[in-house]
Amino acid sequence: MIHKSLIFILFLLGTFSTAQAVILDRIVAVVNDEVITLSELQQMEVSSLRNGENPAKEDPEELLKELINRKIKLQKAKELGIKVPDKAVTAGIREIVKRNGLTEELLKEKIEKEGISWSDYKNRIREQMILSRMLNQEIRSKIVLLPEEPKEYYQKHRDRFVREAKKHILRILFTLPEGATPDIIATRKEEMEKLRERIMSGENFRQLAIRTSEGPESRNGGDLGYFAAGELREDLSRAIKGLKAGEVTPVFQTREGITLLMVEDVKTSAPIPFEEVKDAIKEAVYQEKVRKKYESWIKELREGAYIEIKL
Repeated sequence: MIHKSLIFILFLLGTFSTAQAVILDRIVAVVNDEVITLSELQQMEVSSLRNGENPAKEDPEELLKELINRKIKLQKAKELGIKVPDKAVTAGIREIVKRNGLTEELLKEKIEKEGISWSDYKNRIREQMILSRMLNQEIRSKIVLLPEEPKEYYQKHRDRFVREAKKHILRILFTLPEGATPDIIATRKEEMEKLRERIMSGENFRQLAIRTSEGPESRNGGDLGYFAAGELREDLSRAIKGLKAGEVTPVFQTREGITLLMVEDVKTSAPIPFEEVKDAIKEAVYQEKVRKKYESWIKELREGAYIEIKL
């Protein structure tokens, strides 16, 4: 078993003398005719750090397993004769540069600051492309999605395809100056109470919002939009709780100012028609098939490989 503090020890080893670098690079696993070293484990840990993952939560055994799987897959790709020419790697790097709004020079600087040589980076890109091509050839191309499967999935998981009940909220807002005194707050509340009385007497909420509200949505009649349970901020959600269409909240104070809300409309929960979610279901069913086939495939590769853990 690999000790949980292994990766931390690797960082310490990296600060020692050149003589101790031999320890850093000792073999931790053999995969067929290739080896995995401690330094490779360290590189994977550093990569997790750069990706924003918590290294304390990384399991060294899982890291080693991932490295072993990668070695096995690359060996399989070599056996299948899958190659990626230099021009394809160059095109892939250009796409990365374009997608991230960089130049190749800036990308090189970024990579080298992370302690990776440009040639190593290109090799990593090549390996990723090789693995992607192999997975397309060995797994994705062999997935068959039967016409009836999406509908069967929909029927089996109908509870997942339901529109939540939503309320359409309008707002009239009176903002308060910074450091507003109790007298100013009381005056503004009185003004809002008078508006509320007019609304309760039949005046149109939207028209009053256009003329009196100081919120950014006033030009749209105070329209905040539709909200399901949990989508509104807690104080606003609490204010409209239990209200039906056409009902108005009491006047209350929020961080924006003195507030009055109206529930203009209520959409009850309802099933989402199959046609609206058909494409998303097809993708979900396909990805699940890919996942299962991959797990079976990598298990078979591991069972057919010679793997020796040295630690």
